Amino acid sequence: MKKENFQITSVSREDLRSAGFDTTNVTDEQMERLASKMADDYCEQLFWEHLPVIAEIIGIPRQETQEPKEPEQHPCKVLEKFDGLYFVYAKYKGQKQFQAFDINEGRPVGNLIYATLVENSIENQTKLQEVATANSEINLVIQLRDRHGKTVFQTR
Repeated sequence: MKKENFQITSVSREDLRSAGFDTTNVTDEQMERLASKMADDYCEQLFWEHLPVIAEIIGIPRQETQEPKEPEQHPCKVLEKFDGLYFVYAKYKGQKQFQAFDINEGRPVGNLIYATLVENSIENQTKLQEVATANSEINLVIQLRDRHGKTVFQTR
């Protein structure tokens, strides 16, 4: 019988020490919470974007039938409450990939929960294009993505 699930990674106190944190009094509960939050963050920002790319790199063939289907249920269930709203992503000079973005603060955020949510309207697209144009010297490109990470709008 084939296994269905495989662990991707873990986090340790040594990882925290390597990042400059004092782990002398860090509890197992804090480590569990850190691991859970990091898993959520990875799921929300990178997992579904990187899965098909890496699978192709290591030679896993695609199904012959159709385009890849979306997961039956997004692993981050809280996002279902935001149907009709889209996450703002951005990248600019020096960045290789888009990151969740707080448009009000003008900076990438480390967790999708802090990203700006907006409706995909002509008015909002126009405003986002104006922000991108005003920041053309840093090659700012802004995207709106749905809760599955699919890009529905991108500035020029």
